[in-house]
Amino acid sequence: MFTKHMVLSGTRLYPPDIQRPGRVVTLIPSKFPNSTVWGVAYRIRAEDVDEVTKHLDFREKNGYSKKTVTFHPNNSEYLPFPLTLYVAVEENESYAGPAAIEDIAQQVVTSIGPSGSNKEYVYNLAEAMRQLAPNAEDEHLFALEKAVKEIDPDLKNLKN
Repeated sequence: MFTKHMVLSGTRLYPPDIQRPGRVVTLIPSKFPNSTVWGVAYRIRAEDVDEVTKHLDFREKNGYSKKTVTFHPNNSEYLPFPLTLYVAVEENESYAGPAAIEDIAQQVVTSIGPSGSNKEYVYNLAEAMRQLAPNAEDEHLFALEKAVKEIDPDLKNLKN
């Protein structure tokens, strides 16, 4: 099974400069066989599988491998089904590894790139988790969101 590590992987999608990549959510193998990761599964139309797979393989090329796992829908009306996801390995060049929440927040608040600002990525991810998996406890994500908001200059300007 896998575990999610919130914003532990450096990414060139958020490079204010090449030396300061942003952070993104990364799935890495877990030591615990019954670990759980909350997420959303998307069914790709048969006629779009090749194009979507090609796009995702390009987007996730930076140190990820594809794994097929069994997805268990939260709604018991649906049976579990196979799902392909992208998993990082710690040996990949962009794996940033664990860091203190404050250090990650400092990196996130200053990173921006072609995909948008890294802080908006964190804010949107936290909100999506609240909406899609309200019973999931993700202490790391919500602590990071709080730490980013505390130092976000755009939010500080709104308070003044």
